[in-house]
Amino acid sequence: MQLQQFLIENKENILSKWRDLLFGAYHPESLPFFKKQKDRFANPIGFCIKQGLADLYSMLSEDSEKETLSSTVIQFLKLRAVQVDSPADAVSFIFGLKQIVFDQCTKEEFSPTLHEWREFEIRLDNIAITIFNQFMESRERLFQVKINELRSGNYLLSEGMQCPSAMLRKNLAKKTEQEKLNNHS
Repeated sequence: MQLQQFLIENKENILSKWRDLLFGAYHPESLPFFKKQKDRFANPIGFCIKQGLADLYSMLSEDSEKETLSSTVIQFLKLRAVQVDSPADAVSFIFGLKQIVFDQCTKEEFSPTLHEWREFEIRLDNIAITIFNQFMESRERLFQVKINELRSGNYLLSEGMQCPSAMLRKNLAKKTEQEKLNNHS
């Protein structure tokens, strides 16, 4: 049996462990909800994670050389760009799959050839690079939106809070007013 066939036959088991690994990064009380709630509208994060990982897994287990990310994976990475602090944390989940597949091979007493394992690792690493690039593109877009908001001075009021640009403007006005008062004294 080839490693690729092994990945296809053990897809549900491996995907389940991979999802658990990623869900483990969220608050422990969220885990049951993410796993049990199947409605994509009631559980958009869980749905996005499940679909994104399934699409990535298909990329790895198929015989094609394509490394183009699906729209579901791109959406998943956009979500990660908002939720995760560092790029390393955002993409490290892809490397967790290596250990999960290795553990599954051990459990099933399947020994892929060195050549098959090396091909799998190369493919996974190439997808990781593609994922990293997409994550950074999403992160850059997010920061550009923030910069544009600060530059334009537009802000939205939310629960009595002001955005950073409004607070900066207010602080600058107070500082200017205070300086005028100090100069007249």
